[in-house]
Amino acid sequence: MHFYGELTKTAEGCRILEEKGHFNEFAQFIVTCKDEDEDLEVIIKLKSCLWAVGNIGANDGGIPFLEKSGIVKEIVSIAETSSIVSLKGYYYLR
Repeated sequence: MHFYGELTKTAEGCRILEEKGHFNEFAQFIVTCKDEDEDLEVIIKLKSCLWAVGNIGANDGGIPFLEKSGIVKEIVSIAETSSIVSLKGYYYLR
């Protein structure tokens, strides 16, 4: 179980997630840092953002967050082009 994944299982949880803006922060970090291949701290944070976004999108309530943000395109780009092998498949491990 993942906290953000559990939030998106209820309408109230989705409302809270929207209000707090955490999803948007995760998505923005992914967009900004998707090409990082040297800074280990950034790569680790990028993995955690991918993990959170993946768990959010794993539930019906979370899909609108992904659709609205357009983040799926960025995640596919990471999977296709990242030089960091552990980033390429990180989203799909779930």
